[in-house]
Amino acid sequence: MASSHEMSRLMVALAALVAATCLVSVRSAGAQSLVLGQRVELPAVDGRIDHMDIDIDGNRLFVAALGAGSVEVVDLRAGKRIARIQPLHEPQGVAYLAGAHRLFVASGAVGDVQAFAEGKTPAVARAEGLDDADNVRVDRAAGQLVVGSATVSKSDTARYLAAGANAFLPKPIDVRQLLQRIGELLKVDWTFARPSEAPDSTAALIPPPQPTLQALARLARSGEMRALREAANQLSTLGNQYKPFANRLVHLAERFESLAITQLIQQFLEP
Repeated sequence: MASSHEMSRLMVALAALVAATCLVSVRSAGAQSLVLGQRVELPAVDGRIDHMDIDIDGNRLFVAALGAGSVEVVDLRAGKRIARIQPLHEPQGVAYLAGAHRLFVASGAVGDVQAFAEGKTPAVARAEGLDDADNVRVDRAAGQLVVGSATVSKSDTARYLAAGANAFLPKPIDVRQLLQRIGELLKVDWTFARPSEAPDSTAALIPPPQPTLQALARLARSGEMRALREAANQLSTLGNQYKPFANRLVHLAERFESLAITQLIQQFLEP
């Protein structure tokens, strides 16, 4: 599901994962590459940065600093941090609802979602019981908050449905089942593209060098299937001997078979 945020004022250039073996190459649509337009320092923020959201009217960017246990509020016009929301327990998802002037923050360590008025403490509302609460999206048309949880247990289904969820699918996600439930809820009939043919299962799999495998493993762990497919397609530039491995990886990534992808990569990773 795509966010309805208008991102016209903000271009975030993500640093490509560059392995020593030149796993990923970045191509621009035109003659010029992307140019860094702004750099914002976040003192005392260490560790992992997770999700972000933007307040278009207020020119503010909200950054979930999971490692620091805070949400950083950045003034995009001034190019500096103007506030911090803390302490939080592994904040991951953030979503700003402009009309209500509410910032919603999902914290994975305690499994809750908190609402902050104007992005300031203290919280004005809190919902609990969301194991490893992660991604947060606002459905403005329905007036609902959509929270992604990283729980993997089927036993949680009844609890989430009783709490008001429209549907619940435990991990690992079955993509067909996911699309079926989305179609039922949105009254959508899907037209599926013809699946690609499975790669030759008898071809010998020669893995790429270890730095490249490690980069692929990181993409697999984070669920970046599109980036994983693109990276796998680049393996042919390292040599034709890697083509069977790349084809197998692309085939699995197209089907979002994250467990099979992880198993494929892990069998070749050195301790």
